[in-house]
Parts: sequence; structure tokens; C-alpha cells
Amino acid sequence: MKFDNINHPTVATLDINGVDISIKSRPEKSNVSGWAVIAFTPACSLRCQKIHREEHLLAFSEAIAAAVGSFAEEDAEAISHAILSITINPQ
Repeated sequence: MKFDNINHPTVATLDINGVDISIKSRPEKSNVSGWAVIAFTPACSLRCQKIHREEHLLAFSEAIAAAVGSFAEEDAEAISHAILSITINPQ
């Protein structure tokens, strides 16, 4: 992967359960996925380096949703989509 010229957004913001979440990504060549992703909520920040594996992406997305009090599957899916849009699967 070449990260010199990223030409897509690396920040996503979402409203989940009435709470603003900011998700930021950056290329990180030492990670298997090539990315480091961190989510910021009012209560905490969460980081994941293994978003290339579906089970890790799902767990990370569910943890972000839970941090703002949501356990709805559609919220976790929206978060997963946002993460992919700023990392390995830009729109």
C-alpha cells in the first residue's frame, strides 16, 4: 500500500443515539491493515489496528456504539461503514 497521497477523507463524524462521534484514521505501515483508527466519544476514546478483519471491525464498531449507549445493530453497521469509508474502502 502506498500512503503518500491519500486522496480521500480520513475523518468521519456520526450522530449515534443523539451523541456526536468522531472517527479518525491514519496510515500506519506497521499495522497489518495498514491503518490505525481511533474513535472519540464524550466518555472515552477507542483505538483499533485490525480493521481488515471483519470480526475486529464488528467488535470495534459495537464498542463505539456501546460507549454512547446504543446496542442497535444498525448503529454498529453505520459505524463500520464510516470506518471503511475513511480507510481501506474509500467511497
